[in-house]
Amino acid sequence: MNTRRENFRKYLETGGAIESLTSAIVNLYEQPEPPADPLNFLRQQLGASDGIDVDALVRQNQELKAKVASLNQTIAELEAKLNTTEQP
Repeated sequence: MNTRRENFRKYLETGGAIESLTSAIVNLYEQPEPPADPLNFLRQQLGASDGIDVDALVRQNQELKAKVASLNQTIAELEAKLNTTEQP
């Protein structure tokens, strides 16, 4: 069991998680006025964005992929048309 715990600790250290968490907690401790929402403060310190709408991003990604496919088709059609008009 200690080996598993030690491996996990090393994993967190090499990934920089321990340093980031420690820094965020120290910043929280050093605040002159404790924030109303300490968890939100820690999220901000760790770089998490508030209010990310994953579903909206997925929809936007699908729409953009469809647009790319449509534009690629238009390019292919225009290239074919160009090739037919260039032939003597």
